[in-house]
Amino acid sequence: MHVLTDGLKDAKGELERANEDISSKNDSLKNQNEMLVLRDIELRTQNQRFDAALNNMSQGLLLVDGEHRLIVCNERFRQMFELPASSTKPGASLTTVADERFAAL
Repeated sequence: MHVLTDGLKDAKGELERANEDISSKNDSLKNQNEMLVLRDIELRTQNQRFDAALNNMSQGLLLVDGEHRLIVCNERFRQMFELPASSTKPGASLTTVADERFAAL
């Protein structure tokens, strides 16, 4: 009987330690999540400011990467070349943008 009681006490101790470990890890994950939420809010705010500045420029802007994929295009550029927003989304190829422009002529 004493062996069984000792075994149960040991098991109880192990479960309590495991529970404390899980609780500690849960707290850490909550903190990390809160930091990520705050960072997400900061990035959204920066993106909104960038979009506002970009789309209030008087100059047209089209930016592509080394593989000729569109990174950013502002509203003024779309107006100047009569391009629909659907053809100037990030990731679109420069060829697609040019084809869309020449198709409108």
